[in-house]
Amino acid sequence: MTTTDIIAFASEILGVIAATMLLTLSPRFKQHTPVSFRFPQREVIAAALVTVAVFIVGFVVFRGPSPAPITGLSGSTPTLDALLQHLTVAGTGVVLVAIALLYRRQPVRSAGWNRPLLTPAFQVGIAVILLTIFLRGKITLLFDGITTAETSALLVVAALGLAEETLFRGYIQPRLSSQLGNIPGWLVTSGLFALWQIPRLWGEPTETVLIGVGIGLVQGLVAGWMMQKCQHVLAPGLYRAISGWIAFLG
Repeated sequence: MTTTDIIAFASEILGVIAATMLLTLSPRFKQHTPVSFRFPQREVIAAALVTVAVFIVGFVVFRGPSPAPITGLSGSTPTLDALLQHLTVAGTGVVLVAIALLYRRQPVRSAGWNRPLLTPAFQVGIAVILLTIFLRGKITLLFDGITTAETSALLVVAALGLAEETLFRGYIQPRLSSQLGNIPGWLVTSGLFALWQIPRLWGEPTETVLIGVGIGLVQGLVAGWMMQKCQHVLAPGLYRAISGWIAFLG
């Protein structure tokens, strides 16, 4: 992990924060109250069960040769197979969330898909995508055209970003926040997301694992904060997607 890598990642994070702060000043975001729950303790139990289940699935699916870390800062570029493997686990998490919502008769809004905020959250996400591409110096590469493999990777990381954000920021974070408070819920969810990097990095060198967990923690904090600002998983999901795709580009 070089100094250039650190500067590029720091620029990305600061740019995302600045763009989100500016765009969420819109009254459209302030007209909607955050999700609340009548029985917070039950929600924490439900979130804990989903979290444990998806971690178990992660350790089962990722056993054997571990995929390259999807950070772009550890000296290796993730393969398309690694991205698909990661998507399989994240997709399982979304299925668990859907089952929990159906069983408890809760709306999709309680998992971060707030329909009235879809358009403004999409606008924030697009702005973050364009800014991230610029700050990571990938504009010229895109003008030169992208390969079929890179196009496939873009679709996979888009699905992966939305799946993970639905699981962590859409389902887990608001439930923990309902019991612990907004800041503790945000911090605990970000910590869980950082630990979520361990199953797919198991068996890698210690330095790679620490880098993956560290990057996961930083991105988790930023994505969780974006979720609080936008009240919709689409914005952090699109940010995670473009960040993962840039890692694939190398």
